[in-house]
Amino acid sequence: MTESRAATVRLAAGEGLVARRPNALLYVPGRDDALVGAFTASAPGTELQAVASTTVAAGFTVGPFVCLGWGSAVQVMAFGDIAVETDQPSLPMLTGAGSRTWVEHSLPLNGDAVIQVGGDDADTATDLVGGVVLAGGFRLELVSAPAAAVAPPPAVPAPEATVAIPRLPGDLATVAEQAAPPAPPPGPAPLLEPDDPAAALAAIQAAAVGADGEPLHQSGAAAPAPLEPVPAEDVAFEPHDAEITLPPPGSELLPHGVTEVDAGEARGSLVDAKMCGRGHPNPPTAATCGVCGEFLAPGSSSVLHVPRPSLGRLQLDDGELVELDHELLLGRNPDRDTSPEREGLRRVKLLGEKVSRSHLEVRFQGWEVLVADCGSTNGSFVVSNPGGQVVALEPGRLQMVEPGATVYFGSRSFTVLGRGT
Repeated sequence: MTESRAATVRLAAGEGLVARRPNALLYVPGRDDALVGAFTASAPGTELQAVASTTVAAGFTVGPFVCLGWGSAVQVMAFGDIAVETDQPSLPMLTGAGSRTWVEHSLPLNGDAVIQVGGDDADTATDLVGGVVLAGGFRLELVSAPAAAVAPPPAVPAPEATVAIPRLPGDLATVAEQAAPPAPPPGPAPLLEPDDPAAALAAIQAAAVGADGEPLHQSGAAAPAPLEPVPAEDVAFEPHDAEITLPPPGSELLPHGVTEVDAGEARGSLVDAKMCGRGHPNPPTAATCGVCGEFLAPGSSSVLHVPRPSLGRLQLDDGELVELDHELLLGRNPDRDTSPEREGLRRVKLLGEKVSRSHLEVRFQGWEVLVADCGSTNGSFVVSNPGGQVVALEPGRLQMVEPGATVYFGSRSFTVLGRGT
């Protein structure tokens, strides 16, 4: 017999906000109309995506929050200095403190579960069925029961099912009076599975930034504060610029194409290499050639000292390719960077919202590719592989990236492609 779970939301007194959907919950300790609006206006099952999209569109300047979605597992998302506690041994606590983005975890459920934020003082007589109310914390109780014993939720719960909490100002008061969440606006099907962080972040980027580089906003969400205007001299193209210049994806107002770099340009340091039968250099530990796929039998070829070949390519979010035959400096206007430690880096101009003048370095160490944030305003993030964890880069600290990794910086991104791809 299949099992379903009855969800009960207990509330603690306070001045924060708790918003409830049939299988999702949002708690914000302060008043954040944008997050609450995005949550309540989203299609069922996409509440976490809507909250994440709004967070990205606001440049991660929103206040702390916790967002939950449940079914066979519970998706827990925490942002800022706030802690989630559970009675599950696999996740006793989750906090977003110290992270520049949200922290997310999928908690499998094999029975009953309790998840709470400041819910020790929750009133056991309360049960928020739907809407938005004032609260200082919550206690979510998920109780498994045979499917036949669980009554289906009514299409429109009775008004008395909503907890009696002091009225909210403005539009939020209207939302709180509705026991059932508003009907979702028409739109495309959900873009991702909630337990796929890599696909989630890609969908968030697509939702947060339009084809013209301007951020989009979920229906009902307040627009974030506008960015400071970029000085005209920072985006002007030099008349004889021999460096690579790439436009933001989809923009018809900016020049397209890539200026080719002299093929004879030096590629940097020498490396130890094992040569395949066709003369392709490979790392000494390689078992197959990274270019042609030829098997490299142990001891079948000597290790030579050769100029470092191209380590692959970067595929940008608009499809453009950048060869990894030289260390790079990516940004809105990296030509203006006069730092001695970046003097030998090839400049790649990438225009887009929230991209800093010098945003990201791409460095080489032997046969490895490494990236480092240059202390940018909006940070850089790495997803090492599809389904992997989202990691924020520490400014100035190099991190190795392998083929398949995706790096997000400002409103732009690229995927690392290996040799021969």
